[in-house]
Amino acid sequence: MSLAALLLPVSVSASPTEQEYIELLRGSVTTYGGTAQEAMRHVIDGADRNDAADQFRLGTALMRIKHHFAAIEVLTRATELAPGNATAFATLGISYYATGNCDKAVPAFAKAVELDPAGPRAGDSSRRIGSCLIYRKDYAGAEKRCAEAGRLLPSDPAPRLCLGHAQFGQARYAESLSTYLVAYRLSSGAYPPFPAEARSGVLANLAKLNRLGEAADTLKLAPASTYTPQFIERLAANAVSKLELGEKPQW
Repeated sequence: MSLAALLLPVSVSASPTEQEYIELLRGSVTTYGGTAQEAMRHVIDGADRNDAADQFRLGTALMRIKHHFAAIEVLTRATELAPGNATAFATLGISYYATGNCDKAVPAFAKAVELDPAGPRAGDSSRRIGSCLIYRKDYAGAEKRCAEAGRLLPSDPAPRLCLGHAQFGQARYAESLSTYLVAYRLSSGAYPPFPAEARSGVLANLAKLNRLGEAADTLKLAPASTYTPQFIERLAANAVSKLELGEKPQW
C-alpha cells in the first residue's frame, strides 16, 4: 500500500496488519468524506492488488467489520493470488454466507476443508456447509458435514445444532433429541442464540416423540408459573414449524 498517497492521519506499518486495516477502514469517512463505501474504496484501491498476503489481511478486515460485498471482492483476489491459502477460502466463504449466497459459500468452504482438512477453520467451514445444505433440504448431505464439524469442534455447540437439525429433517427424532441435548449442555454461556436454538430443538423432538411432558424436567425450565404446560406446547409448536420450514439456520 502507498500510505503516502493515501494521506491517512494514522500511524501504520508499510504493510498494514489486519487490525491496522480495520482502523483505516473505520476512519476512512473522516479522512476522505463521502459515503462509507466511497471512503473505503480509497483504502481498497490503495492496497497492493498483487500482494496475496496484503489482500488477505484487507479482505479479512472488511469481513470483520461486516462489509461483506467488498470483502468478497478483495478475498476473491487473495484466493486467486494464493490458491493454497485455506484460511482465505474459509473467510471468503463466511462473507458469501453472510450475504445469503450459499451457492458461492459452499464451494469456498469446501475448498478450505480440502486444503486443510484438520486446520483451525475446517470445523467451522464444514458446519457452515451443513447449514447451507439444510437450507437446501439436503439433510443427508448436511448430516455428514455437521458430524465432521462436531468431530473437529468437540466443545462447540454449533455443529450439534447443525447435526440435530439434519437428523430432525430425516425424521430421526430420538437421535436428533440426543444431539440437541448435547448442544443444550454445551451452549451454556455460549453465543446468546445458541441456548435458545438448542432448547427449541429439544422441544421439537419431544413433541414429535409425544414426550412433551418431560420438557420441564429435561430442560430444567423454571419457574413453573412461566413454563406452564400450555406455554411449553406453544414453544414446541413454534420449534417444530421453524425446523420444518427450512429457513437458513441462524447458527
